[in-house]
Amino acid sequence: MKIVLLVGAAVVVLLLAFAAVWKVLPRAPPRPSGLPRGPGFEIVQCTTKLLDSATGPKSVVLMGANLDEAGAQEPLTAALFETFKSQRMMSPPDTSGFIVTIAGPSDRAAFDARIADLMRTVLAGGGLRQ
Repeated sequence: MKIVLLVGAAVVVLLLAFAAVWKVLPRAPPRPSGLPRGPGFEIVQCTTKLLDSATGPKSVVLMGANLDEAGAQEPLTAALFETFKSQRMMSPPDTSGFIVTIAGPSDRAAFDARIADLMRTVLAGGGLRQ
């Protein structure tokens, strides 16, 4: 009987300790609504920031994404670009940069080439200012 009570008390203590630790663990910030998510990727950040540069402060669009599968890079790139266009319209007129961080198995050369293609297509149609 004593062993059962001791085991029961130990379980209660462990559960209370787990609950106390759970409350103080850092949580990921809530995911902003409206950011694209697709099979194998998720855009987790999109904001415009004022950064220092050698020629003075510059407004830039900062984006972050998680890429779970290399095969999802093309849809992620398209989603990043569409999200960039929307963010750019809400940014100050002098916004002149686009910084992307992709966590996962990405091919930078392919990403750069695809973004450049998309930019050329939009600029040719007069959709964004250079």
